[in-house]
Amino acid sequence: MIVALIVNRVARNIEENIRKIEKLVTEAALQGAGFIILPETTFTGLINADSPQSDLLLGDSVPGRYTEIISRLSIKYKIYSVFGLFERESSNLYDTAILISPKGRILIKYRRIDQRWRANESDNLFYKEGNKVLSANTPFGKVALMICGDLFNQKCINQCIKLCPDYVIVPMARCFDDGSCDQQRWDNDELPLYIEQVKKNKTTVFITNYLANQELNGGSFGGAFVISGDGKVLKSFPLGMEGILYYNSDKSVEQ
Repeated sequence: MIVALIVNRVARNIEENIRKIEKLVTEAALQGAGFIILPETTFTGLINADSPQSDLLLGDSVPGRYTEIISRLSIKYKIYSVFGLFERESSNLYDTAILISPKGRILIKYRRIDQRWRANESDNLFYKEGNKVLSANTPFGKVALMICGDLFNQKCINQCIKLCPDYVIVPMARCFDDGSCDQQRWDNDELPLYIEQVKKNKTTVFITNYLANQELNGGSFGGAFVISGDGKVLKSFPLGMEGILYYNSDKSVEQ
């Protein structure tokens, strides 16, 4: 199965973001992808300001508008889709990832466990986390979902290992402090850390990160990566570019 890791550019304009996501998902599906992965908080960016009154407006219910958009695309192109969003449930906000089937059904609603998507002093009565790594069986194999910092959370890793997934999917939102898309810094300083965490999971991990300018809460440097359980970078997409990384899970063929 061909997997498409999408690196979409996120702006303040939500409608513009939706159009770009629809365009990139359509492009990936027409290229033969059967499994599509979008980044963390892919419609808005990880732009929470730790102010409940304003941050609640970033959230969407599940199911809701964002899940309906991805469900419609999944049905139209008969694809599996993973995407991240701020999930609003009553007066609470979660950092959530969703797996949707080709029939438009939600197979996994995973709430990030690691708390580092928000400030330490943020309101614990409003900002919430999940407590369980989740997986589902697909024709692609058994897949588990984690989000960004979960990959560096030993509790999450331990739970994931017990699930024995064939693949782990990690939507991400990452930036450097200076707002740059410094490929050399990533390759030399950051990527080795991610490789070590993937090796702890002992299975292939798919990571994709959105792209955004610095004015969007510090920005995000993009990039996408497929890393094997023994720490080999099987395929990657460069920082600083919008686009799609294609990977064929049939190891005899590279897409």
